[in-house]
Amino acid sequence: MTGKLPPDERESFMGGLTGDSAYKWALFLAEEADMIGDVFGYSRFKSIAESLEPKPGKPRVSGFYCKDLEEAIEAWTK
Repeated sequence: MTGKLPPDERESFMGGLTGDSAYKWALFLAEEADMIGDVFGYSRFKSIAESLEPKPGKPRVSGFYCKDLEEAIEAWTK
């Protein structure tokens, strides 16, 4: 593990991650995958992070659910 885990913040309507939390987790998981040489994991989580990246003029994601992301978060937090 490289450091402190990202926050596991949930939106209240469906229980998915907030967009900001999902973005931070995806970046964290991409970095971790890169460090162990997991090319598929890096590509998957980097792609998720890029789709959630805050940008001027782009609406912020309020809630996000992805099975791969949820399973990886569970593995890191349990």
